[in-house]
Amino acid sequence: MSRISLVFREVLQILRGLCCALIILIASATEASGPQDAVTISGDTPSVLIGTQLQYLVDDSGDLTIGDLAALPDSHWRQAEADVPNFGFTSTAYWFRTTVLNESETSDLVLLLDYTAMDQVDLYVRPSGDNEASTPAEDWIHHSSGDRRPFDSRPLPYVSHAFPVQVQPGGSVDVLTRAQTRGNMIVPFWAMTQDNFEYDRLVLYTIFGGVFGILLITSLYNLLIWLRTKETVFAAFGVFAFSINALFAAQSGFWYQYFWPSGLVWPDELRVVVITTALAAHFWFASCFLESSPRARRLLHLALVASLIFSAAGLLLPYPLMLPVTLSFCLFCLLVSAVLALRQCLRGSSSARLYLLSMSWVLAGATASAAIRFQWLPYTQFTDMAATFGMVASVIALAMAVADLINDEKQQRLRAQGEAIGHLQRFEELYEQAVEGLFVTSVRGQLIRANSALVSMLGYDSFETMRRAINGEIIHAYAEPASRQALIEELKAEGKLVNRIATFRSRSGAELQVSLNMRLTETTSDDDQLIEGAVTDVTERLKQERALAWLAMHDPLTELHNRRYFNDVLKQVVHRKADIGHCMLYLDLDQFKIVNDTCGHPAGDRLLNEISQLLRQALRAEDVLARLGGDEFGVLLAHTTLADAELVAADILRTVQDYRFCEGGKMFSLGVSLGIAHFRGGHSSAELVMSMADSACHEAKESGRHQYRVYTGNADGLVGRRNDMALVTKLTRAVDDSLFVLHTQAIVRTTAIENSFGLEVLLRLRDDDDTLMAPASFLAVAERYHLMPRIDRWVISTALANVAQLMTTQPGLTHIAINLSGQSLSDPALADHILDELERHDVDGQLLCLEITESIATQRLDNTVELMNRLNQAGIRFALDDFGSGFSSYGYLKSLPVDFVKIDGRFITNMANDVVDQAMVRSIHEVARALGVETIAEYVENTATIDLLASIGVDYLQGYRVGRPVPIEPSGADDWS
Repeated sequence: MSRISLVFREVLQILRGLCCALIILIASATEASGPQDAVTISGDTPSVLIGTQLQYLVDDSGDLTIGDLAALPDSHWRQAEADVPNFGFTSTAYWFRTTVLNESETSDLVLLLDYTAMDQVDLYVRPSGDNEASTPAEDWIHHSSGDRRPFDSRPLPYVSHAFPVQVQPGGSVDVLTRAQTRGNMIVPFWAMTQDNFEYDRLVLYTIFGGVFGILLITSLYNLLIWLRTKETVFAAFGVFAFSINALFAAQSGFWYQYFWPSGLVWPDELRVVVITTALAAHFWFASCFLESSPRARRLLHLALVASLIFSAAGLLLPYPLMLPVTLSFCLFCLLVSAVLALRQCLRGSSSARLYLLSMSWVLAGATASAAIRFQWLPYTQFTDMAATFGMVASVIALAMAVADLINDEKQQRLRAQGEAIGHLQRFEELYEQAVEGLFVTSVRGQLIRANSALVSMLGYDSFETMRRAINGEIIHAYAEPASRQALIEELKAEGKLVNRIATFRSRSGAELQVSLNMRLTETTSDDDQLIEGAVTDVTERLKQERALAWLAMHDPLTELHNRRYFNDVLKQVVHRKADIGHCMLYLDLDQFKIVNDTCGHPAGDRLLNEISQLLRQALRAEDVLARLGGDEFGVLLAHTTLADAELVAADILRTVQDYRFCEGGKMFSLGVSLGIAHFRGGHSSAELVMSMADSACHEAKESGRHQYRVYTGNADGLVGRRNDMALVTKLTRAVDDSLFVLHTQAIVRTTAIENSFGLEVLLRLRDDDDTLMAPASFLAVAERYHLMPRIDRWVISTALANVAQLMTTQPGLTHIAINLSGQSLSDPALADHILDELERHDVDGQLLCLEITESIATQRLDNTVELMNRLNQAGIRFALDDFGSGFSSYGYLKSLPVDFVKIDGRFITNMANDVVDQAMVRSIHEVARALGVETIAEYVENTATIDLLASIGVDYLQGYRVGRPVPIEPSGADDWS
């Protein structure tokens, strides 16, 4: 290429540069009317802090508008002198203006007022170059934000106040901002690209989320430790860490975003509440953690109460007043706690050193935060969050201190274990030389040590021999191992036991009564506690004491209780109320003096012994029998009706009457006169009851001897319950002479009522005039006088004896139901009787169904289930009668192995007219169906009821509409007794 061409190319490049410069100058000239100090956003500076490029105007009235600002001369505007203007505590509104020039490649910008505690922020934007005075207010683009507005209404979802602005690359906008707050007016104003804003937001949320998570985990961890150890210091630290988390969220603005984005709940006031609550939690922790004096602890408690008072005041008093006062109070209290910690450090407390370190961080941060509020320091993001980060740092330091505390406690336990071993070594000689038996065991039962006295007491040659014989566990030395567990529970509760009696078993198998003294000592390495104890053999001493105690309460001749014991028990019973009452029997032997005078006192003593044995046999185990003196005896029947007491009296009369005493070839018949006193308890005295029974006994003697009388307070009232006794005689004779009559009533399937599915056996009593008595007229007396087991046996035997006849008259019969009484359910021999009768009459057990009432079955649940399980093995089925009459029907139905449920007739009789009865029947049927149990409806008396029961799905029907009771023609008498 020629030299001329090169020169020509360089000239062209120079001309091109001059043209570009000219274009730039022209563009600058056209924009000369805009602000000269515009904020420039470019690719190199995507984020700019607008500080000194802001102009501000104080709106004292708070009423200035866009139009008012346009009319004001520029002299009213002042230039900001700091990167972050700080106007201190003020409630005055401020206007700010600036121009933003966009030289970046994006048109999406964000203007950010990065201070969360702003009540109201209004941003107005318009393209630069328009005449401010001629631009209508409605042409400005307007955005609003602030703590007094719902978070959801903010232009951008951010913890502080961010506004989206559209500015084309190369273009610029004018920005007017109105801000007002009741606290500090601090204005960290940023202009940035949308991408830079999103990146900064991601970084900020990540950092703050990590801090929140660490504080929350620390809080929950310490609260879990507190739940396990019940140490208050861990609860206090957990609450403190949680309160710092809340303070961090409040200060950063996150709580407003996440907790109530759609509501307004005093965000400014709550800042004061959170600050003072965190301070209160701090003082609670300090009072638990620092090993301070009582005076210092009282001072910390006082500071805690004051913090809570400030917290309450924060909701009631104006925020501009409370914020500076609260900050001053916090600084003062933190300084006081730091001084207290310093005093503990000087005394050598390691925990106080870490606490003081944490307090220094908190004080530094709190001082910086307060200083910028009072305009003593310039605002930066670091100084703004200094107090919060100081608190977070203090939590970390205090967490280290708590960890040291846990480690110290662990070391103390290890030292205690070492000391326990040292104690055992020091007292080894004492153990070996002691006269009484000494031992060391663990709570779990491991035998650790026993001295020679204990080894010898149990019959062993050496400790090792004894240890091998009982497998190393002291529990095997107890005659009753369960007794040791009871002693251990008491020892844990009391800490020591003194003179507790236990029974040991020696090597030879002999039982030793020993007196135990035990106390809990150190904890072993596996967290088991040691027990030190002493054993004294008190076998002989206790034998002598028991002999003396027995003589104090018994008659040595008859070995019955004596009058003293009887009076003591009677005194207890007369103060015990009972609905059915109690009874005392006073017995006086007739003709005893004749035997004593004729045959001598030894014969009289033998007679008393034999009579005593007869009386024992006639009474229950729980009845109290005593010899009151001479030939007089007393019987105390607690919780016994008068009718039952009369039965006992009649039995005693019969027993004594049948007794014959033989001595020296002579035979004597005796009699006994009895007096019965019935009392309710709660009012009578023992002496009065004894006098009543004695008076009735005297009346019996006066009336001819060998009989009983009941005391009623007047002569005409001494009666023997003749009507009931006559019925008892009739019932007894009816069983013996087969005077009962059996009827049957049909049970049919709901789907086939014309054919009998089964029969229920019903009982009637033939009276002297040959009329039939219904069960209601005699079953109550039979129950009262315990005749039902005999009657039930008669019914079972007679019914099974007639099965063949019933099968002949009603072919296809698969179900014969017989009712059982509650007394029979308690009869241990009933199952054997039923099985024997089935075999005797060659009846298949699957044909028999035994009906028991719900109330009786649930009263004797264990006995009932045992009986049912045994008879089920023979194929016998069970029906639960009168179901629904109890309050716990459904619960017990799950426990009883029944095949049928007979719905209580009270729900059936009127169910056609009562929707409640219908609902009850439906409910019972559905529950029974869910359990696989079939249902039988009783008292079915009309077609409407049958239709309802069929619609519900009840399986079987019984009642007058289906079939009335008919008598069984007996096939012959059986000897079943």
